[in-house]
Amino acid sequence: MLLGIRWGSLRTKIIVWSLVPAAIFLGAVALVAYIAYQQPTAALSSSPRYGGYLLVLLALGLVVPAIVVALGVRRLTKPISDLIDAAGKVAGGELGYTIDVETGDEIEELAGQFNLMSEQLQASYSDLEHRVAVRTRELEALNAIAAVVNESLDLDEILDGALDKTMEVMDIEAGGIYLLDERAGSLTIAAQRGLSPRFVAGVDQLRVGEGFSGRVVESGEPLVVKDLSADARLTRMVVREEGLRSVAIVPLRSKGRILGTFFAMTYRLHEFSDRHVQLLSSIGHQIGMAVDSARLFQAERRGAEQSRVIAEVGRRITSILDIDEVLVQVVHLLQSAFDYDHVGIALIEGDEAVYKVGAGPLWENPEFGFEPTRLAVGGEGITGWVASGGETLLVPDVSKDPRYVPMSGSSTQSELTVPIKLKEQVIGVLDVQSEQLNAFDESDMTVVQSLANQAAIAIENAQLFDAEQRRAEQFRVMSEVGQRMTSILDVDQLL
Repeated sequence: MLLGIRWGSLRTKIIVWSLVPAAIFLGAVALVAYIAYQQPTAALSSSPRYGGYLLVLLALGLVVPAIVVALGVRRLTKPISDLIDAAGKVAGGELGYTIDVETGDEIEELAGQFNLMSEQLQASYSDLEHRVAVRTRELEALNAIAAVVNESLDLDEILDGALDKTMEVMDIEAGGIYLLDERAGSLTIAAQRGLSPRFVAGVDQLRVGEGFSGRVVESGEPLVVKDLSADARLTRMVVREEGLRSVAIVPLRSKGRILGTFFAMTYRLHEFSDRHVQLLSSIGHQIGMAVDSARLFQAERRGAEQSRVIAEVGRRITSILDIDEVLVQVVHLLQSAFDYDHVGIALIEGDEAVYKVGAGPLWENPEFGFEPTRLAVGGEGITGWVASGGETLLVPDVSKDPRYVPMSGSSTQSELTVPIKLKEQVIGVLDVQSEQLNAFDESDMTVVQSLANQAAIAIENAQLFDAEQRRAEQFRVMSEVGQRMTSILDVDQLL
């Protein structure tokens, strides 16, 4: 740095390349003037050859600066032209294009900045392409999931299809879907992939607020856990034993209600990004709406089937005047229509409720012997309690009800029992059992009670018919006896 001028800078080079030609030209002019001044007479009287030398010298004073100027201009403008060409190529789509400029001045610095900018543009474009590709795959996944959940109203097909598509697009190793039983306040695994049966059994039936999925249902917010084994909120140790490390969980929503959770898991430490969580949340919302629609469809279909069964039972038993046949028709139609594990009818005989008929898988076994067949009214079992009180009783978990008396050979977990009444008097009970927890709801109560009412009417009709038959038989016997007595009296009179 001298006099504020940085040697090697572009401005210095311009000054140098401007002064050098001027200096050469002025030097040549000065040399000619000096010769003419020192030997004026010789310069004028000399031969033309001497004058020619002076002209050549003056010409060199003009040509050499011109050459120097041309070289200087080329040296200064070529890097700039290269930069312009490179900028045009980048603008034309050749991102990442670079140039090599070694001028040691601002142009070299500018070229370096240009190369950096070009590389950054290439990196940004590549990143943008990657993000667009990822987003495109995500949108394709959402569209595919939407197609899966919209093409079927079968809940199992919806959950399995959505789970498969999500695992495919997110490249995760395991995942599953919990559905919420609002009446029981528990979560049940409805679909899963990549998990062992032991693990599924170990994490099934979560209470709301328990574990990670229970917390998501309780809060309604997504949850990401990078290291499951080190998280104090872990409540089921089978998760740690399974070797699972990271999880992302989102709620299944529909119309402001939480219907369950969707969880994605890995056997390695994995960082679920905000984008992953947003994608899972969108998928969870779609699944939630599909689950709601499937349940509504199932409820409507079940309601239609219940109405059909009630009508069918009414049609069949109306013309039956045998009590045993009435009971058989009721239990078999109810069991076959709704696939209950056990349906039975007990009639009151004195102080006991005595089971007369039954239907279900156990009853199909010829070696099955129903036990106990008799239960004390008001003293034994749920059947005895309903027979005594005359009120419907729904037990979602029989293991928690001390009144429950196990049926020999069954694996009952929930039970629904309704009274059969005639003129406010309990004449029997209609009992339905399932090997699943929380198997019955209000719609089951409605249909079973309706069938119990129809059975009561049919029983009454059969009893009335039986009474009429007995009365008619009595009249017939009395008439026959009367006729014989009359014939005997007639003979006596004749004699």
